[in-house]
Amino acid sequence: MTWPTGDSRVLQFGTGRFVRGFFEPLVSRPKSITVLQSRPAQGGANAINELEDGYHLWVRGIWQGQEVDQVETIRSLDQAYSLTSQWPTVLQLATDPNYQLLISNTTEKGLVLEEADAHSTDWLESPPASFPARLLAWLYQRYTTSGQPITVMPLELIEFNAERLRELLKQQADLWEETRSAEFQAWLFQQCRWLSTLVDRICVDPVPPTPWETEDPLAVMTEPFRMLAIADDGGDRSVVPDDPSVIWTDDLRPYFLQKVRLLNGLHTAIVAKCLPLGFEHVIDVMNDPEQEKWVLQLMYGELVPTLEAQGLQVKSFADAVIERFRNPFFKHRLSDIAFGHETKLQVRLQPTLEEHKQYLGTDAPILEAVMAMPLPVVSP
Repeated sequence: MTWPTGDSRVLQFGTGRFVRGFFEPLVSRPKSITVLQSRPAQGGANAINELEDGYHLWVRGIWQGQEVDQVETIRSLDQAYSLTSQWPTVLQLATDPNYQLLISNTTEKGLVLEEADAHSTDWLESPPASFPARLLAWLYQRYTTSGQPITVMPLELIEFNAERLRELLKQQADLWEETRSAEFQAWLFQQCRWLSTLVDRICVDPVPPTPWETEDPLAVMTEPFRMLAIADDGGDRSVVPDDPSVIWTDDLRPYFLQKVRLLNGLHTAIVAKCLPLGFEHVIDVMNDPEQEKWVLQLMYGELVPTLEAQGLQVKSFADAVIERFRNPFFKHRLSDIAFGHETKLQVRLQPTLEEHKQYLGTDAPILEAVMAMPLPVVSP
């Protein structure tokens, strides 16, 4: 069965490589995703609008002991619009009741408010500065036109991300006269549906030579592993694809902790230590005996014990992370992981450092050293 069914459509905030390798392949019906690009440069939006027959997804890695090497064509993308230069058109999309699901992938840095939006009065004419404020404006436009509730499902790596996004919209809504109304806020927070998620899949640029000959600026290389864990609110599950990688759970926290603290935390620690040493890719680090030893000491000496001390069984997941980092087909650039590094340190590593002392009663010298390292300089 194709998804979404009927005339339903998906609105997607973000054009990044991760969402192309993670979510868009879940959508089987062609041309059912409308994409909104936040950056002023419209490279991603233009590439989407120039698509003729989809983009390539190259799945490579080891899965259940077997080598996987396959290419799929992803045809789920339709039009893309710029939030900065096509704001009236973006707001016009809100009048279409066929948009049933709204997803976002703006990174951890996207879930913040901007002072510039605090006293704005022209947010229906010009785009607000922050993602939450732009989302609020779009939802207000929907409320005043079609009035059709929508499901909001953020994919950012923030614990309980939908709850955090709701909080930010509430703060912003209380600042604007039009959005303060009790009727609008009841629609926004009670009739619209907010689903927290935890996402997991490593996505990188394809490593040449590629199996296709034509130029494809949207192509993505990814691993066989994929997981979309969703906080189960008891509502209709057909709002997202029915796929083996989709997990509805009553408790999202264990999934979040093992993924963000182990996989993402280790990524961020590797950036802090190894990018300044001249390493370019995760696989380069894992192929260096000295650095690999350091990675294993951090993982099994500090990260894993901190979660195990809280009653979580994470050893098998940690083993899988190390195997995924050793994927011989990948060139996962440390400079890409370094984007938003300062924020990632606070989200992915600082809590582990504090909890190591709290639950184990000892210092975590490797983590302490990582947190004290100068922020890496990333070449443009």
